[in-house]
Amino acid sequence: MTDWVVPIFGPLAWIDVILLVWFTLTAFSVIYVAYDAITNNPEMKVMKWGWVLVTLYLGPLALFLYIMSCKEPAPGTHEEFVNPLWKQSLGSTIHCVAGDATGIIVAAAITALVLRSPPLGGRLEDRMSLPLKRRLALDAVARVTRMDRAEPQTRRASRGQS
Repeated sequence: MTDWVVPIFGPLAWIDVILLVWFTLTAFSVIYVAYDAITNNPEMKVMKWGWVLVTLYLGPLALFLYIMSCKEPAPGTHEEFVNPLWKQSLGSTIHCVAGDATGIIVAAAITALVLRSPPLGGRLEDRMSLPLKRRLALDAVARVTRMDRAEPQTRRASRGQS
């Protein structure tokens, strides 16, 4: 534990302090990249959003990559500045990562909502199809049957007996 105290959470552990610093740096990085990309960067709109999304995911590391590969040193020099192959490759990677990571995050959120939240207060069993219920029941019966045919010491061990 550290000496730092947040009124809502109480004393903070070191990992909490590190995460708070990281999230703060990430917030400032996103604000900077979003502002600079929208006001000073002649890139396509999709790349501007790509940089903002990747900065949300990578924090200050993405800010460093943005400054090194995409922020033009002087107005009107962007095309010449991004001409090296590594900068073009990084731009392509940012474009792909922004779309893929966002798609994965959205798909995971939707899947979690669909699988975890029963509709209108119902139970998970109410959403299962009859064939799935039968298959799960048969699987449970098969496991019990196999356990009964096992050696006596196996049955005792599986039931927690000695």
